[in-house]
Amino acid sequence: MLDNLYKQFNVKSIFKLAFLLRKGVQNKQKIYKIKHQSHQITVLY
Repeated sequence: MLDNLYKQFNVKSIFKLAFLLRKGVQNKQKIYKIKHQSHQITVLY
């Protein structure tokens, strides 16, 4: 799943990805939880 998101947003870092997702999709309702190693990021999507 993460690889697809990386390609879709053309980023290589989990933090950059989360930043873009947070910034771009604040008005939608689904919540994605991205788990990566010790980081867990909840993104409103």
